[in-house]
Amino acid sequence: MKAIPYEDREEIRELTHRAALYGDTKQIDKCLSLYASDGVLDESCVGMPIAHGTDQMRGFMTHPAADAVKYMTHFVTNHIISSYDGKIATGMAYVWFSSVNADGHRMEIRGYYDDVYAKINGRWRIKHRVLHNLVPPIGTPDAAPVEHNVHSLHFQDIP
Repeated sequence: MKAIPYEDREEIRELTHRAALYGDTKQIDKCLSLYASDGVLDESCVGMPIAHGTDQMRGFMTHPAADAVKYMTHFVTNHIISSYDGKIATGMAYVWFSSVNADGHRMEIRGYYDDVYAKINGRWRIKHRVLHNLVPPIGTPDAAPVEHNVHSLHFQDIP
């Protein structure tokens, strides 16, 4: 792997943190600005539809089910960048998500994002993000079973 300049490493890491912050505070436009316009957001492991492009992502983030969420937090940690060529990078980051709806329904997800990042107009953006569960989620009736499909992870190639 090509050495990652400190500035790029930090911009990619902060990108994942900003996506969590803007999502949690429902700053939809700011959150969507962090994704490539043709990006993919796949949270199908918890029963959500796969969103292709920022228009579908906006629909996902403004759906009535999303509006029902009163409080939410995404804790993004253990970020690893596994490949980098200056224009495209891959990586993963743990995520611990917790939410409470207005009716008191709680949901918790503990897993990781499998990401592809692209440098677009001089800025790093999320190009493709897939959520994977590490433990069974709480409060998500449509969640898929937990499968540790490590052969599909980008970070498997880390020396």
